[in-house]
Amino acid sequence: MMATPKYIQHNQIDKRKWDRCIRNSQNSRIYGMSYYLDVVCEHRWDAIVSGDYDAVMPLPHNRKLFGMYQVYQPFFCQQLGVFGEASVSDMLNTIPNKFKLIRTNLNSGHHIEDATMRTNLVIELNKSHDEVMANYSTSLRKRLRKASDFVVIETEDVGRIVNQYKTRLQAKVNLPDGAYQIAEAAFRQAVENEQAVLLEVELDGNEVASGIFLKDDKRIYNVMASSSPDKQHAVAMSVLLNHIIESHQNTGMIFDFEGSDISGVRAYFESFGAENEPYQTFTVNRLPFWIKWRY
Repeated sequence: MMATPKYIQHNQIDKRKWDRCIRNSQNSRIYGMSYYLDVVCEHRWDAIVSGDYDAVMPLPHNRKLFGMYQVYQPFFCQQLGVFGEASVSDMLNTIPNKFKLIRTNLNSGHHIEDATMRTNLVIELNKSHDEVMANYSTSLRKRLRKASDFVVIETEDVGRIVNQYKTRLQAKVNLPDGAYQIAEAAFRQAVENEQAVLLEVELDGNEVASGIFLKDDKRIYNVMASSSPDKQHAVAMSVLLNHIIESHQNTGMIFDFEGSDISGVRAYFESFGAENEPYQTFTVNRLPFWIKWRY
């Protein structure tokens, strides 16, 4: 018989037991690790816990809705939800009424009614790179064969990669400045915990693409990558992604592209032979009538 879930505040969380649950969960995600949550949520997260941390659910929260509490999805934290063995409905129903708006992405593998389906594309790295590449599109394989002049190097410069991403993609992603500060702090923590790989692609000694990939025992996550807008460097992103995929061949890990519902991005990721591993966005709106319609 499953234990009754309970709500606990941040200062009551046993982070040693919490992290053990995250690591051992069948649907583990690095975003659920306590050190990562502490940074991306700025230490403002509570939890639903079942039993002796047999199952857990983080609740990132703020009071940005006219002072009312809301549960939200932090930047650079694609999926959270329930980790471990528990009834997802019971865990969700335990979220206190003080949270007037709940919007959270549940991790893959859970399915509940009245939630929005989202796309997440992945590749299983349980075979050789040649076998993985056999599922690449013909045009992608052709472009990569012509990209021998590009060189991939490892780096430790988190700030440089974050700044390159901001410079190249801010007009599209439209993130607040604070999001980049949080990202840099979170990725530095991941580096310290040996859970990140930082790569740059160079052509003639110049950086033309770069990426930060988080990494745990089961997955590699494509959390932040960008490339030069110059058309002659168009293949640089493919070189970057192909390199990280090749370097983890035969590991049994999963390469997680982190999306996407954007048709062009989805088609690009699918050109690597990626398959959809969908997840859901769960929303509950308990806001007063005078503001409820806006959310």
